[in-house]
Amino acid sequence: MMDRSAQSDVTTIQLTSCENKPATALVETLAQILDPLAFEPLPQSPTLGQVWEQICRLGTARKHAERALRAGYRLTEGQG
Repeated sequence: MMDRSAQSDVTTIQLTSCENKPATALVETLAQILDPLAFEPLPQSPTLGQVWEQICRLGTARKHAERALRAGYRLTEGQG
């Protein structure tokens, strides 16, 4: 059984790691520019494969967007 102090440490670590990430709205905007198909709505009754593909594409687009922002890429006024 986990004691309360260990549980609060885990929460603190998760919050700290989130603070170092670029702004969520900016990541989402850039990810949508990088892979617009990942953000299209799924069909009415999607197959498991379609759901899996979209989840993977969204994750990959977000990772690439975060990396680009950390490397210094910035959106200009005409983008997004």
